[in-house]
Amino acid sequence: MSQTRRRVVAGLAALVAGTGAADAVCGPAAVGSSAPSAASVTAVDFDWSMPGATDYTDTIAAGGSVTFSYPSGVSIHNVDFTGGGPSACTQTAGAAIGPVSPLPAAPEAPGWSGTCRFDTPGTYLFVCDNHNYMKGTIVVVGQDASTTTTTTGSSTGAGTSTAPGNQAPGAGTSTSGDSASSSARPRVRVAHRQRGAVLRGTVTTPAGRARVSVTAYLAAHGSRVRVGSQTTRSTASGTTAFAIRLDAAGRRALRRAHRLAVVLRVVVTPAAGRPMTTKTVAVALRER
Repeated sequence: MSQTRRRVVAGLAALVAGTGAADAVCGPAAVGSSAPSAASVTAVDFDWSMPGATDYTDTIAAGGSVTFSYPSGVSIHNVDFTGGGPSACTQTAGAAIGPVSPLPAAPEAPGWSGTCRFDTPGTYLFVCDNHNYMKGTIVVVGQDASTTTTTTGSSTGAGTSTAPGNQAPGAGTSTSGDSASSSARPRVRVAHRQRGAVLRGTVTTPAGRARVSVTAYLAAHGSRVRVGSQTTRSTASGTTAFAIRLDAAGRRALRRAHRLAVVLRVVVTPAAGRPMTTKTVAVALRER
């Protein structure tokens, strides 16, 4: 029985008993004397499956770990932490194309998995870079800390997506840097659905000159094939536009398939210093 169905059944039973459904689903419910040391999050098209979670929020003890995976489906997903990240992540399956987290480094086809360790208590927000409505939270508490979960009658139950049921891969527009500390970081804006052989977007950089490098890769069956790139320079704080034309191989693939899953990798390097950020954004590209 699904969690949502269990909640409905419990609410009806409480109503029959005279306590009222609202009393049955509102207010604190003790999870236990201590948080578990492990949890799991599975990507399912187009949603997260988080057993035991409430409203896409799961709680573990400090030093614990969470296993993330995407075993099957028809889209591409990953897990990107929008604020502070975990202590360490290890990718255990799928194509490893760069450092993690994000896990994987870019949204990938089914078959990937990995584990992230959380040593520091706090709240960790994550999102799929390809679907900005696929969000979740990992709450890390001190060892042996008591945990309490509060649910309300108006909340969305775990495993219930707020996205349209017929949402196609690549919907929406991605904007990197959702945390409060992101104002000093470059921000990337790319439409997740585009048409034609030119991929377009913008990068907003902090004050000062910087080099903006954008590379396009085909994302199919866990592999990466470079199909275009562009490097430009910003002159001051502001927005720099980019337009990457697919190379001959990319254009041939687009003509054959009429639709491609493309990943854009954006790297911003200040005039003096190391690269400030690396961001990957998935785009569903149609021929016309």
